[in-house]
Formats: sequence, C-alpha cells, structure tokens
Amino acid sequence: MKSVNKIAIVILMTMLTSCYTTRTTTQKNASTNSYNWEYYNGTEQNLRGYFDCNIDKLDPIEGIFTISSKYYNSYGSIVDQKDNWGTLAIIKDTNSFTREFKEINLIQGDFPQYAITAEFTKASNGLIYLSKQFSPDGSSSNENFVWNNDLGMLISEKIEYYQGDKFTIKRYYLKTYPKSDYAIDSKIKGKSTGTCFAISRDGLFLTNFHVIKNTGIISLIL
Repeated sequence: MKSVNKIAIVILMTMLTSCYTTRTTTQKNASTNSYNWEYYNGTEQNLRGYFDCNIDKLDPIEGIFTISSKYYNSYGSIVDQKDNWGTLAIIKDTNSFTREFKEINLIQGDFPQYAITAEFTKASNGLIYLSKQFSPDGSSSNENFVWNNDLGMLISEKIEYYQGDKFTIKRYYLKTYPKSDYAIDSKIKGKSTGTCFAISRDGLFLTNFHVIKNTGIISLIL
C-alpha cells in the first residue's frame, strides 16, 4: 500500500512540475545567432502539460499553432504562399508588466528552438492582439492580430513596399493544440463553408445564393 502511495505522489509532483515550469524563462546566447535571445526554460511536453492543466482557464490564443503566409501584389493576386512553415506556442506571461503573452518557437528554421519570438497584449475588445514580432537578427516590428474563434485562428495583415511596388502580407496562426469546442459547436449550429470570388477592388464578392441563405455572420478567408 505504501508503494502505491509513493507512485501516486510521484505522478502528482510530475504534473505540478509540468504546470509550473512553463512560467520560467532564461537568457542565453543562441549558437546560430549572436543575438541574446530570451528562452523558454522547458520543452514542448512541458507546454502541453501546462495547457492540459489549465484547459478551462486558457485565453483563446494560448496553445500550439502552425503558421502559414500569403503575399499579395497591388492587384490582389497571390505572388507567394508558404503553408505550415513553422510551429510555435503562445502562453500567458504572469511575470511581465510589459506583455500578457509570449510566443515560443518550436519549429522555425530561422530562429533557435524555444526562443521567445514575439509578445502579445490583448486589446479591450477581446478580439485584437497587439504584437511585437522579432526577426532572426533580433530587430522587432509591431503587428496587430485578430482572433477568429470560429476558425481557431490568429490572422495578421501588414503592408510593405519593395522597389516601388506595394505588397500585402497576411499571416495565419492555426491552432492545433489543445483541441477546442469551436469545431463541435460549429457543426451543432449548422455552420458551413462555401466558395466566393472577388469581382472588384472595393470589396464586392460573388457567390451562390444557397451559400449565404439563412446565414447570420459571414466570415471571409482571403
């Protein structure tokens, strides 16, 4: 009976450690980059343990995401597209006064693994997240992300100019863990998807009537 109790105590301590270690970070130099990156002091397993332990308390953007990007020219045509080119995690940071959430690199070749690659602060409307995004050289830029609960996705859009041409860059963070109820809720509520086509530059889209018949909220993924 004593051995059973000891096993139970070890399992409990392991779970508590998994939840706790997600709160700590450290500083060290990356072997592939001279920038003094801030690191998450743990593993992906620790992160998953934190998400599992706090499943009912997580902010919508806390979790593990895959990243995709689309680049549009000034005519709205896609000139470049990268799907699922990185994996990262976002968790709440209770030890910081300057950010609410931190982004941890899991798989992005240009960044060291477990480096803190972005910071997020939630706007008062609860849908927009102000973000400070770090580049591989340690420089940073500001971006705004919108949370789409129906899709379980963070979406950002920014404008850049190159050799006099205007480009729109959209990034998509698709949440893969932990699994949420939004997909189940969508099926229960009869939500569905359909195809539409842009027919003007001022926001007109063409689709079949049955796609939007008896709908409430319509979301477009461009």
